[in-house]
Amino acid sequence: MTTITLHEIENEMLTIVDQEIANHSIDDHSPTLADTLRSYITRPGRRLRPQLLIETARACGYTNEPALLRVAAATELLHIFALLHDDRLDGASRVAPPETRNDQAPAAPPQHYELLAGDILHTTAHSVLVDAVHNFDIAREILATVRRVSITTIAGQAMDIEFLHEASPPPTCERLKTLYDRKTGFYSFVAPLTIALLLAGAPSSQQSKAQQAGLALGRAFQFRDDLVDIRPFLEGDGAHRPHAAYWEFNLAGTYMYEARGIDTRSQWSTGAARSRLLSTISFRELAQFTEEQVEQELEESRAAVAALNPDSFCHLDFLVGIINA
Repeated sequence: MTTITLHEIENEMLTIVDQEIANHSIDDHSPTLADTLRSYITRPGRRLRPQLLIETARACGYTNEPALLRVAAATELLHIFALLHDDRLDGASRVAPPETRNDQAPAAPPQHYELLAGDILHTTAHSVLVDAVHNFDIAREILATVRRVSITTIAGQAMDIEFLHEASPPPTCERLKTLYDRKTGFYSFVAPLTIALLLAGAPSSQQSKAQQAGLALGRAFQFRDDLVDIRPFLEGDGAHRPHAAYWEFNLAGTYMYEARGIDTRSQWSTGAARSRLLSTISFRELAQFTEEQVEQELEESRAAVAALNPDSFCHLDFLVGIINA
């Protein structure tokens, strides 16, 4: 039974990235970029993706801990790559700007370095996986999985930008769930499950069922995350509500279309129009709508997991715990 801890995963990621920083003299030529890489890797986090990979591989009987640690760390580096790019698209940042050295300010805004850090992490993670396939004699299909999932995620980020564009298809629940699959589900859940099954040599018949479970869990996870965003709107009133610029518009647009029968795509183009539209929304109804989506997706994931051999898959309570934690 594996005893890999989250602390060991973080240390492995730091070892991998510090080696790349040293190999390419990044600390010498751009200390801000090096600081950005380290700060994102060490930020607090639940490490859901490597946990899911490790738990599934362990349930399938895989016992090579050095290989498992290396692959799990690379999987989390891919998550941080996606996080960095997603933050840049959202205009957000999850860590404080790196400290300046020698009292000199960075030559460019922090988001420029974060974008470059994401590029480095994606390249590094892929290289680590290539080496792991060779050094540990594990399934080469892992590389094809990572390539496919990476492109799907990037395309999902583009879909996220365009979701409420007037020229786009209507914002139905089905389309929103497709967005959540492409932006979150494939890389956060399907990839760790698929890689774990490939590591353990599980029957290929389990892959499609695992994908169904992973996508349903990804949707439930994203809808649960949306509920966190809705909470400030429930607690605030009028001037105390968050600014519209921080709202996740795609869910609200879908709710208005599905539950209220109103196509609001033309009203999301400016901050003023968004503020007026948000003032018409019942956030309690939106929260209830979102909670219903969570339960629906959890039920679908339960059915998908039930179709798998329980002796060769991680426990359902662990999977659901990821959503409910």
